[in-house]
Amino acid sequence: MTFTAKLQKAYTSLNDRETIIFDTIVTNSGQGYDENTGIFFCPVSGFYQFAATLVSESGTDKNLDAELMHNGHQIVRLHATVYGFDGGSQVVNIHCRQGERVWIRHTMGVGDSAKMPAGFSTFSGALLSIDH
Repeated sequence: MTFTAKLQKAYTSLNDRETIIFDTIVTNSGQGYDENTGIFFCPVSGFYQFAATLVSESGTDKNLDAELMHNGHQIVRLHATVYGFDGGSQVVNIHCRQGERVWIRHTMGVGDSAKMPAGFSTFSGALLSIDH
């Protein structure tokens, strides 16, 4: 089971703690990723690897910050600097039980951007091993 989704629409405004919806599916074996909500639902219990890359909007002179969430808990943060079209990436391996959720959400700090350009950012996940 694996998925990759990319951001094909530009975000011109994101709220603090708003889920970033990667709206275009590249692959979605197992149908765990929902492109309408931006949330991956773990179809089976096991260890998964998740990766995300976020790119900041050019000309904003503001940072772009986000976090990878697992069932309401922050796992890692992502950061792209004030220089437009800079990217921030993370790769994590975590255990998920069947039905648990993983997603990326925007975090708004002082001087942060709420904009993301289309066509550069991705969110992926893959099952590494199933619980026995």
